[in-house]
Amino acid sequence: MFLYLDGCNSCQGFQKQLYEEALLDKDYQIFLVTRSTKKGRLTFGLLPEGKVFFDDKLKALDFGLITGFPVVYQKDQLGNYSKVEISFDQVHLGLP
Repeated sequence: MFLYLDGCNSCQGFQKQLYEEALLDKDYQIFLVTRSTKKGRLTFGLLPEGKVFFDDKLKALDFGLITGFPVVYQKDQLGNYSKVEISFDQVHLGLP
């Protein structure tokens, strides 16, 4: 899951909810996309090694992997990837 932290400040509550759900799921890795790793640490607190990664060079933006919404990439058994964008009005539905 990719979370873009340099966008909308009011969206951080939604991002934190998704972050906490993804921490509990062994199948998720979390990429925090932000120029400020300090901001990520202040916002999310515990950042388990091997589970949470920083993209402080904003490569995910450069490669078009994310927009302003949280994005989840899923890999099926055949090795094909699908992309799911989570809009903030859908966040109550949880992770895909």
